[in-house]
Amino acid sequence: NIEIGAAAKSSGSLVIKAKNSQEQPGQVFVGAGESSQATGGSIKITSGGLNSPIGTGNVHVHTINAGQQGQSGSISVATGTTNQGLDSNNIRLVSGSSTELSAAPLTIELGSNGNDAGASFVLTAGASTVQTGGTSSLISGASTSADSGRVQLKTASSEFTSGSANIKTSNTNEIGQHSGTIKLSSSYSQTDSGDIKMAGGNIVVSAGDTSSAANNGGDTVVSSGAGSSSSGSMQL
Repeated sequence: NIEIGAAAKSSGSLVIKAKNSQEQPGQVFVGAGESSQATGGSIKITSGGLNSPIGTGNVHVHTINAGQQGQSGSISVATGTTNQGLDSNNIRLVSGSSTELSAAPLTIELGSNGNDAGASFVLTAGASTVQTGGTSSLISGASTSADSGRVQLKTASSEFTSGSANIKTSNTNEIGQHSGTIKLSSSYSQTDSGDIKMAGGNIVVSAGDTSSAANNGGDTVVSSGAGSSSSGSMQL
C-alpha cells in the first residue's frame, strides 16, 4: 500500500508522473494482478470523503490541452474481447441516487468549434456478421408513485434556421429484401391510450418509392383504432 498520512487540516497529495522528454516521454501503466485459475484483479479509483458532512471529492479523467500546432489526446474506455461463445462485458455510466432530492443528470457534451462545424455525436450499436445487429434503446426513467419520465429529441435553437431532425432506416442493397420499418405508436392502456400529435408548418405523408419494375410503390393507409364496443372515428 502507498498511503499519505492523515492531518488535522490538509493531508499531502500523491503524484505519479512519468519523466518528460523532448522525443518520447515516459508512460504510466496501471495494471491489476492476473490469475490462471480465477478472475483477474480489479482496479478502483475512488474519491475521498466517505464520512464527510459536506461532500465527496471529484474524479477527473481528461487529457491535457494541446499546443498551438498539436491535437489533444483521446480517451478510450473499452472492455476486452472474449472467446468461447461468451458475451463481452458492459460499460456503465451511472449517476448516484439521492434519498430526498433529484439524482444528478448524466451529461454528454461535445466540444465547441469556433471556425468549423460542431462535433458530431454518434451512438452506434454493435454489428454482427451472423445474426441481427444490436439495438439502441433510449428509455426514460420509471416511477412507482408518479408518471414515468419524458423522452425529448430536438434540435438546438438558432438565430438562423434550426437544424432538422431525421428519423429514417438505412438502405438495403440485397434484391428481394426490404428496408426497415419506422413505427410511431403509443402504448396500450386500460382507459385511453396516449395521443400522437404532429404540428408545425406543412405536414407531408408520402409512401415509399421503388425502382423495381415488378413492384408497386408503397401504400398510404389511414385507419382508426379498434375497440371492444366500437372503433374510433376519423376526421379529415
